[in-house]
Amino acid sequence: MKNKFPTASSCVSARSIFTMTVVLLAVVTFSFPTFRRFAATPKASAAVMATVATISGRVVDVRGRGIGRAMMSISDMTGHSMGAVTNPFGYYRLANITVGSAYVIRVSGKHFIYSQGTRAIEVMDDVSDIDFVSDN
Repeated sequence: MKNKFPTASSCVSARSIFTMTVVLLAVVTFSFPTFRRFAATPKASAAVMATVATISGRVVDVRGRGIGRAMMSISDMTGHSMGAVTNPFGYYRLANITVGSAYVIRVSGKHFIYSQGTRAIEVMDDVSDIDFVSDN
């Protein structure tokens, strides 16, 4: 009876098939790197830059303690003004200030005198150190 299965000499050995498969997989897997598409990030331009800023600071007495309920006001050169009140620790924050303009900041309050209670500044970016000290 004739053998139904091929002999070792007439076919490729299992070891060589395994070797060719591994080599083929290695070539397919590692030879062609995958590329991912990323969305382009827009670069900042002058039109995208911030047009408003925030001014903040603190109002303190001569001992360095915060003065609460001090009235802060800011005015631009056209007369437009806005205000804020300091918190119990003397901190204030004036938001939505248009950049590129000159402003006058004033502080006032009951029971305190400020000889340097008015300052002129030009706002180009956020400012966080506009502090006022009372005289008494």
